[in-house]
Amino acid sequence: MYTLKLFHISCVVISISGFFLRGLLLFTRPELLAPRWIRIAPHIVDSLLFFSGIALAVGFGYLPWEHDWLLAKMLLLLLYIVLGHIVLGRRWQFAQGLRFGCWMLALATAGYMAYLARYKQFLLL
Repeated sequence: MYTLKLFHISCVVISISGFFLRGLLLFTRPELLAPRWIRIAPHIVDSLLFFSGIALAVGFGYLPWEHDWLLAKMLLLLLYIVLGHIVLGRRWQFAQGLRFGCWMLALATAGYMAYLARYKQFLLL
């Protein structure tokens, strides 16, 4: 189980770092986001992250309706995904200010999800 947890944490670091870097590139050098692998790699990492999270929850016997921190983390994950689509999505054109605000909010959301994972204590801010 420790190896799975380490793998999951590694995916978290790679995923959030990648999101941060892609957001930074979007606002400074958007032409560097053009290569296909830059658009595909995050989906692979995030899929591994998602499935390893499910495996950890099952392995430790955590159920979202029994642990408020896990339910909050799952709902925050949905918010993080929506914000990520607003920031990096190619189908819609949003104002740069809105994208930047959503980028910052997504990073804060990721930080709070990491807090929940570490301390397993749901706090309303």
